[in-house]
Amino acid sequence: MPVAKIDLLESCSAEEKERLGQELIDTICRTITVPRDRVKVIIHDQVISQRDGGGMTFIQG
Repeated sequence: MPVAKIDLLESCSAEEKERLGQELIDTICRTITVPRDRVKVIIHDQVISQRDGGGMTFIQG
């Protein structure tokens, strides 16, 4: 199962993260011929202006 991990600094909106994740899943499926439901994308939000360090978003095909 492919898992792509992305670190974003000063991130984008939830809609933009979803779009990014779906595009990455499409690219992975085309490139290594894997079923869409087997691909996961993890986006780690690095918020450098806050003490909490951000959060994570999980996107699955």
